[in-house]
Amino acid sequence: MALVECGTHAVVQAAFGSRFASEHKLAGRLLGALSPGMLLLADRNFFGFSLWRAATATGADLLWRVKSAAVLPVRSVLNDGSYLSQSKVPAKHRRDDPQAGDLVVRVVEAVMTVACADGTSRTELYRFATTLLDAVAFPAPELAIWYAPRWEIESTYAALKVTQRGAGRVPRSCRAHGVEQRDLRLSDDISAPADFPGPGRG
Repeated sequence: MALVECGTHAVVQAAFGSRFASEHKLAGRLLGALSPGMLLLADRNFFGFSLWRAATATGADLLWRVKSAAVLPVRSVLNDGSYLSQSKVPAKHRRDDPQAGDLVVRVVEAVMTVACADGTSRTELYRFATTLLDAVAFPAPELAIWYAPRWEIESTYAALKVTQRGAGRVPRSCRAHGVEQRDLRLSDDISAPADFPGPGRG
């Protein structure tokens, strides 16, 4: 799993595990690369109490897609149509940390059309949770636009799995550490162009 910068596609941080490794645990190992001033985008599989709370503790802001089944009741409707909600502390967390409070999030719903590589398209309702609670400073339409570049990470994964490695090639190392080192080298190759100054820049 990787933390990738939008625009440059530079790999900021990567975490490796077996095919049995939890995506949430791998994602937790990437949080050390976050800092205030960053906006972290994530797909709908990552929203959960523990990971959200850990990510917000870094000082970064979050804009994550959430599953349609996620329980996020309307507490207060804002002037742009988004609303404030609360995600309850799971019972397990309340037992471990009696002082833990509910998560306060802002929910944005947007109808988005996604153009696919095969020329088809699909239109569906997307729901996002964010730490950006101010609807005046961060109106809902802008947040929906900001989320769209998250799909750029798929280009980075395609480069790691196909373009850089070569389609159909099997890693030579039989050990996890060797495979990890190879993938780190490939991610460096992908990131390298982003470090070179562009025309007219020193």
